[in-house]
Amino acid sequence: MGGAVRDLLLGRPSPDLDLIVAGDPAASAEAIFDAVRGVATKAGCVRLHDDPETWRVAAGDKVIDLVPRGPDLVAELRRRDLTINAMALPLEASLSGDLNDALIDPTGGLADLRAGIVRAAGERSLVADPLRVLRVVRFATVLGFDADPRTMDLARQAAPYLARMPGERIGKELLDTLANAARDRGIALLRELGCTDILLPELEALSGIEQGGYHHLDALSHSLEVVRIAGEILEGSVVPTGIGPEMLAEARRTVLTQPLVGVRTRPGLLALAGLLHDIGKAPCREVRPDGRIRFTGHEAEGASMAGSIARRFRLTGRETQYLRAVVKLHMRPCMLGAEVDPPAPRALGRLLREARSRTPDVAIIALADRLAARGPAATEDLLRRQASAVGDLLAMWLAQSRRSEDASPLITGLDVMRELSVSEGPLVGEVLAEVQAATAAGEVDSRQEALEVAREFLASKSPSPGQSEVECVDG
Repeated sequence: MGGAVRDLLLGRPSPDLDLIVAGDPAASAEAIFDAVRGVATKAGCVRLHDDPETWRVAAGDKVIDLVPRGPDLVAELRRRDLTINAMALPLEASLSGDLNDALIDPTGGLADLRAGIVRAAGERSLVADPLRVLRVVRFATVLGFDADPRTMDLARQAAPYLARMPGERIGKELLDTLANAARDRGIALLRELGCTDILLPELEALSGIEQGGYHHLDALSHSLEVVRIAGEILEGSVVPTGIGPEMLAEARRTVLTQPLVGVRTRPGLLALAGLLHDIGKAPCREVRPDGRIRFTGHEAEGASMAGSIARRFRLTGRETQYLRAVVKLHMRPCMLGAEVDPPAPRALGRLLREARSRTPDVAIIALADRLAARGPAATEDLLRRQASAVGDLLAMWLAQSRRSEDASPLITGLDVMRELSVSEGPLVGEVLAEVQAATAAGEVDSRQEALEVAREFLASKSPSPGQSEVECVDG
């Protein structure tokens, strides 16, 4: 029943299968598990702790949920979220291809499926479970359907109750919507229904915030534009002047095809990072006496805020680290290209060390950020230099990724302490970080060269505790 029937009728693959079985579903679950565990690379069978009547069998990337059949199947279907998810089909009919005659469809889901309409299964189906408001958005986005007007009204009424829903359920729905190529429409629907006011008030706080001469939009509209352009870069329809297409193609391929460990949907997280990249501007905005608008430190503030949002949605530790890193580093690649001279290799190496496996993601958001800023100060020459700097960063990342990951470090913290008489403490880590940056830049190939870089770094350290302010110019 449910989504599997919907996808079967649409001719789409379905990762999940919901089965209603007569009697105790445990026996059926065990039988299915016995059949798949010798075939699927990853197989498991478990009773859900939050729904003890449901048994789940995992077979590779497929999930099969089994629940006992109640006394009234039609009434159960009517309690589901949307009409297109409120259909059931005997298993033998789905296997034989005899679909329409055997279809159990009490809410008109087949007609809505054919018409391309997302409709609530009942007047109270959304308020009964407010998370279903996000499912209205997700299915309209993923399937390219229209939500009927009454369902939109019901969704607006139920949206305020999203504040009571578990964060992990919200996070999953949000990321699934943002992972889709039609994410811009999904975001527009979320905002139209008032969901972002409740789920992402930090984003809505950017509305009306005027920016500097590099920008032509307020901070909120700019953030939405960044998500749109980042999606076009991922699709390959936008290639900024100044960056080698092959470098950008490699970054795109990595984000789309190489998932990060512990990250559920990399393109979805990239879009969320785009939405959040400037949320630090609201608390950091200041107008200087000369009238200039500045957002000094907004990257660090935004990274902290993004971490709080990730915890609110119960994202994994790696997903939280990802958001924090991309938001914190989103300006750095283009800052390196702001000068007339090309960026120093070691400066690129320092950025590469911080971004690590997230370098392609940082590069795409950085490019989208600059392409979405078309104020009078954002000249074509500046954009070309900044895109070129991003290309240099990606070239360094690609060269490093091709080296053996098992290569031993040229020097260790113990070497720094013994050879250079440095006491144990944070300075040792700073020295090693500089050596790693120089190695990434291709300046170091031996232990002796690594020690020489370490000596130079130590010599450059100022004995004065004061540090001059470096203003980060973001339009």
